[in-house]
Amino acid sequence: FLMEFQRCGSAPATTGRKLASLRSFFKYMERESLIAANPFSGLRAPKQPRNLPNVLSVEEVSRLLGAPARVYDRKARGSEQYAQNPLHPYFALRDEAILELLYSTGARVSEAAGLTEKDMDLLGGFVTVRGKGKKERLCPLGGPASRAIREALESANALWGGERKVAKPLFRNKRGEPITTRSIERMMKPYLAEAGLSFLGLGLRPPITSWGVLLNEAQNINAVALYPWLMLPVAPVILVVLAFNFFGDGLRDA
Repeated sequence: FLMEFQRCGSAPATTGRKLASLRSFFKYMERESLIAANPFSGLRAPKQPRNLPNVLSVEEVSRLLGAPARVYDRKARGSEQYAQNPLHPYFALRDEAILELLYSTGARVSEAAGLTEKDMDLLGGFVTVRGKGKKERLCPLGGPASRAIREALESANALWGGERKVAKPLFRNKRGEPITTRSIERMMKPYLAEAGLSFLGLGLRPPITSWGVLLNEAQNINAVALYPWLMLPVAPVILVVLAFNFFGDGLRDA
């Protein structure tokens, strides 16, 4: 039965799931004394292939980060009413800042949506991110991310500068309220289409992009050495990138 799956070209994961189901079923029958022994107890699942993580190229990342400005410019040229709406320039700056922050820090979309102005240290180049379980971590901000966030904040202050809130949201919707996770996900769709990309999933997280780009391009390695503790969470992925660069096509074919 299992060999027939392999002959039909089924993936090892498919064969493994079938085997697990059969093993559990016959284990139940053995426990209920319906059979003397489980015939699948000694069978091992097929070996699963180890795939390298999907990565965005430098060109793809550049196209995505520049998408908000291109989309706004095209719509503004096509509609005078669109260009005169003071919210639309802010949305372009806000969306670019969100993409830059996600790329620079590796924050989850939900974490980015919950940021406030107090969480930002633009002079020091850091942002305090609150993750699962309300745990805080300090993430570095690159120069482009800091500039994009600063421009978005200046535009937001021009629109909502008179309000007196203790914790002002970093990213706002059209009503000046904190942007939601769902809104960021919707916002991403036209920019992905503009950049010619499909759904990213975790592809914009630094373990998959920023550190890989840094290592591949050998740009400012001293910036990594300055904060070595930031590399601990992504050390396994960095080793994969280094091994891939060292062994080349041999590792891909292994």
